[in-house]
Amino acid sequence: MTSAGSTPAADSPVVGMESDFPSGAVAGFCLLLAGAAMLVWNGGVRPDPIIDFGRELYVAWQLAEGRVLYADIAYFNGPLSPYLNSLWFRISGASLQTLVICNVLVAAAATGLLFRLLRPISDSLSATVACLFFVAFFALGQIDFLGNYNFVTPYAHEVTHGVVLALLGLFAFSYYPRVGLRAIAAAGICLGLVFLTKPEPFLAAAAALGTGCVLTWRCGAPGRESLLRFGVALAGGALLPPLVAWGCLCAAMPAKAAAAGVLAPWLSASNTELVNSEFYRALRGTNRLGASFELIGIWLRRYSLVLIPIAALALVLRRPKRIVWVLASVLGVGAVGFVRLAPKFAMQSIRPLPVLVLLMLIGSVWVLVRDVRAGRAGPEIQVSIQRVVFVVFSVVLLAKIFFNVSLIHYGFALAMPATMLLVVTWTCWLPRLIGRLSGSAALFRFAALWVLLVAALSLLRVIDTRHADLSHPLGSGGDAFLTDWRSPMIGALLADLGKRVGPDETILVLPEGVMINYLARRETPTRYVNFMPPELILFGEAAIVEALDATPPDHVVLIHREAWEYGQAVFGAGYGRAIWDWVAEHYRPAATIGDPPFQQGTQFGALILEPAGSRTGSKQIDPNPYASSSSR
Repeated sequence: MTSAGSTPAADSPVVGMESDFPSGAVAGFCLLLAGAAMLVWNGGVRPDPIIDFGRELYVAWQLAEGRVLYADIAYFNGPLSPYLNSLWFRISGASLQTLVICNVLVAAAATGLLFRLLRPISDSLSATVACLFFVAFFALGQIDFLGNYNFVTPYAHEVTHGVVLALLGLFAFSYYPRVGLRAIAAAGICLGLVFLTKPEPFLAAAAALGTGCVLTWRCGAPGRESLLRFGVALAGGALLPPLVAWGCLCAAMPAKAAAAGVLAPWLSASNTELVNSEFYRALRGTNRLGASFELIGIWLRRYSLVLIPIAALALVLRRPKRIVWVLASVLGVGAVGFVRLAPKFAMQSIRPLPVLVLLMLIGSVWVLVRDVRAGRAGPEIQVSIQRVVFVVFSVVLLAKIFFNVSLIHYGFALAMPATMLLVVTWTCWLPRLIGRLSGSAALFRFAALWVLLVAALSLLRVIDTRHADLSHPLGSGGDAFLTDWRSPMIGALLADLGKRVGPDETILVLPEGVMINYLARRETPTRYVNFMPPELILFGEAAIVEALDATPPDHVVLIHREAWEYGQAVFGAGYGRAIWDWVAEHYRPAATIGDPPFQQGTQFGALILEPAGSRTGSKQIDPNPYASSSSR
């Protein structure tokens, strides 16, 4: 700490620049303004009408109606998010609007937590810039062509809730110097809540908090707390939420089934057939490991081409004056052309994060060791520990996409903390290093902010393109949203089903599209809601056919949904053959909306089926819908 009027020390966040601007109030106002601007600009939410997000709405609606997760609804994630969403529905009514409002509040909480975690380990400006990136490109923006990869309409609420609860756990841990082991116990409770979501955020949070406890015990005041007491406080807190969840589920099902429900995400993650499937190998980047390493290397070279000249200039021009404005002008002019040419370029710009975040980890550990050897203690050493904790969290959270990191798809959550650290590194940690080497930290940070502005403008252009593609309204009232060119056909399908299917009748949508059930407010006939390859692997196709035999649907809807990401063609040809055969035996075509599904050249379409005994059904459906899938 330096007294008023003194010269900043070499260890200050950014030598030569004020690090306490903006203030917390100003930063909060800027973030609130950015969030409001993004919501207004979005002009509505844009979840995908077929893939993933319908499950989030349907399951919450059914739980709000009194169904029981795992008993009445087959589910492979933890119970926390579905029951939390059903609570919102019970309070405000089942609607997409209700869920979106709650998710915006969750995103706001995540923003506040990120700021409170990043500011102590960097400075106010860097934390604000990082949180602006979070608000625009992770929380409220839509970079992917599917609208299911942001905090407002996530493909699975478990991942967003899990990440936010993990951040809350890290924040609780940071209070250890003030309240002692109570902070560790609170962090443990947050960890236990994360356990009830998905394995990815739990493992990251557990690794981070475990590391933090060990480092605090090792580097803190001698004799204050034993490592055993740290472990008991953390583990005791972490055990409480799963035990409570198990007890609540036991009230509706046998104890063994309740335990399986609490452990559902872990049982799914241990399924070797699923983990080693084409989809998850591509997600990790291990299906083409050589190509993944090559892309990481290409992007590391690109980073070097930007960083090295800026660092060299900052080291040479130790006291820049007019040159700063010249540099700003050059960068500003260059940004205009770059933004017009580089949207896809910017989307892949975090590809080398695995290497960069490991370097951050090494650097953070080195700073901690240096501080310990220098005899620093109290708040100073705790800040160094918090830095290591956040970096460990970011590294482990990347594991699922480690060799295939991107801003799109799962990267909106799994790569988010590491991306925040990347912004902090550019705007604070590297300028600090430049300052320690007697260079111009201000010049480096100024140039880094320009580079980030260029990247932000490029990504905003991508979002604008997505808005143009997804501008067709679907649904009504609180369930209205915007989607792509499929909207008229899905609207026609819903209108037809509204006339054809009674309010107490059931609809089976194959292979995916439970959003149709939700928008039509018609239930599925069995506990199974999705029939894509992962669900067939986890629940078993034979069990699904047996359930359909026991409670056959009143109507079946076949929706064209290709499955190339899973290494399959379409439903009934590459996977789901037994279900297809069962449907072909018991149902006949009644109406076609759009193109006939599952045919070569089909873009999108749906086929409504009625029981074989119906007067309107006469022709049997083709049991081999994709006779030549290999020609695709």
